[in-house]
Amino acid sequence: MNTGGVIGAVIAGGRSTRYGSPKALAMVGGERVIDRVVRAVRSATSDVILIANDAALASEIGLESRGDRVPDLGPLGGLDAALAWAAERGEDGIVAVGCDMPLLDGALLASLVARARSTGAQAVLPSSDGPRGVEPLVAYYAVSCLPAVEAAIARGDHRLIAFHGDIVVERISLDDVRAFGDPADLFMNMNSPADRVRAEAVLMRMPLAGQDAAVLGTRAPRTAEWLLIGDALDHILAAVPAMPSERVALAEAGGRVLSEPAIAGLTLPPWDNSGMDGYAVHAADVAAASRTAPVRLAVVGAVAAGEFPAHGVGRGEAISIMTGAPLPANADTVIRVEHTRVVGDGVVEIFDTMDVLKNIRYAGEDIRAGDTVLFAGAMLRMAEIGVLASIGVASPRVSVRPRVAILSTGDELVDLEDADEAMAGRRIINSNTYALMAGVLASGCVPVSLGIARDDAADLRARITNALDADVLITTAGASMGEHDLVKDALESVGMALGFWRVKMRPGSPFSFGIVERPGAAPLPVFGLPGNPVSAVVTFELLVRPALRRMMGRSSVHSRTVMVRAAERIESKPGMTHFLRATLTRGDDGILDATLTGPQGSGILTSVANADALLVVPLDVTEIPAGGHAAAVLLQAGDDAQATRGF
Repeated sequence: MNTGGVIGAVIAGGRSTRYGSPKALAMVGGERVIDRVVRAVRSATSDVILIANDAALASEIGLESRGDRVPDLGPLGGLDAALAWAAERGEDGIVAVGCDMPLLDGALLASLVARARSTGAQAVLPSSDGPRGVEPLVAYYAVSCLPAVEAAIARGDHRLIAFHGDIVVERISLDDVRAFGDPADLFMNMNSPADRVRAEAVLMRMPLAGQDAAVLGTRAPRTAEWLLIGDALDHILAAVPAMPSERVALAEAGGRVLSEPAIAGLTLPPWDNSGMDGYAVHAADVAAASRTAPVRLAVVGAVAAGEFPAHGVGRGEAISIMTGAPLPANADTVIRVEHTRVVGDGVVEIFDTMDVLKNIRYAGEDIRAGDTVLFAGAMLRMAEIGVLASIGVASPRVSVRPRVAILSTGDELVDLEDADEAMAGRRIINSNTYALMAGVLASGCVPVSLGIARDDAADLRARITNALDADVLITTAGASMGEHDLVKDALESVGMALGFWRVKMRPGSPFSFGIVERPGAAPLPVFGLPGNPVSAVVTFELLVRPALRRMMGRSSVHSRTVMVRAAERIESKPGMTHFLRATLTRGDDGILDATLTGPQGSGILTSVANADALLVVPLDVTEIPAGGHAAAVLLQAGDDAQATRGF
């Protein structure tokens, strides 16, 4: 394609050391991240420039570079500098990208330029699975955007999308983006060493030149893979299908996941209105008021909530006003009633100036008609439901709740109605099904119990066959996937292709994942969880729950992590990532201190019940000293999540 007049602008900002070192210089796939970025950008543009405020970093990168024109603006400052430079050079526009995106695709960048030329748009942005729904730092911007950027900076709005309402923007649909790869991979930023591991894993899955990409989940059964937990989770998230959508009444939409953007058809507030009960006045009339020298004003009217003012307010006048009532013309201040005193019929005294030029809620300060107020992937909590109601959305489109079938296996298990067998010491009560049903419900899905399958091939096949109309199947126990494993044989009999077996984690290493292809229906993900109760709960939290979020289209899917301080010395064996059950208390210095709940055996379910979090001990760490720091995965009653894995 013709790339003349369009240059690539790599935005590096400062040294970008959240990664621990300049992330643009981190090595991925045997080369620097910045070199991968520049190669992708160069394939779609006529030249590549660098915006970097750190001279040493710019020198190491080796591109022609400049710093921001206006300091401390973040990425918007980099975009401003790049557009100004392109304008000086007489270019038509830029393709702006971050410096830390190792999986960028040059063909995707070229498509942005092509779309701009075919539509005349000033900006072309790809849609994404992220919270904003678009990627403003993987985008084409015409140099004609520069005045809008400068205006946004001048008014103090430093968001990267602050100026988009003032230009013509074209969006590449999510389906079109997926033609170039998984958006989560294409737009991944290197913010931690864990991101580098993930990038390496993605590159390992990419086909070599001349080969066809392997279809996930079509490999024959084999010996244990022993995947790193990050690789296992990436494999799962890439394989699970997205749920369809449906419209539901807004009153029933709480806890659901929005499947399309919500665009406002009205402005809120629709008019300037009062933020207090008090008096609407002119600031100039009351600027010198005090308790010793109060200002007297004539009260010329009143406006209650739900009414409109009959006239404006003049100099030397006041209009009584209620909270939420439309502001009379010419008023620029509302003095709260506590700072006033009625001194006669139609006269009010103002004796405090703290409210001068305050207590006004301006039209559109919350929402303007045409704004995208919520993006696809948003979890509909109280506030989101309120926002939808405020813009008149009676029936939002949301993801269908996945039906999750749960099957426990083993002759040793009994259900609650036969608890006397356990009391007599002859059997074990099936706790896994109930624990997993609670986890499924908390994830916003619908649990379906398949009961307990005996160690009998016919019983297993019959119960698994009953799961084929579900959206997900979880089995517990029988996860060994050995040559003669009955669960494995039953799953293979319904067409399951094993994706992997065994993860380098403890508890939970005998975990498996596979896919059952179903003609005319979405593939059925199959999660094989260990039978030990702690292992089942931990693998659900870390590997199954994120997959359920992805299926429902959540924009954030990974379990939320926090940094904690070990309150005691913690030992660990290398070779596995350990997830230790811990309680969290906040120290006097505000830091969360982690204390193990006690014995950590995989059969001690109370170790999880008493825990606030799973303390993460990386596979190459043998000891966390008292006072040392580590990541911890929060075990929360709700379904809180974060955008990155964090461990």
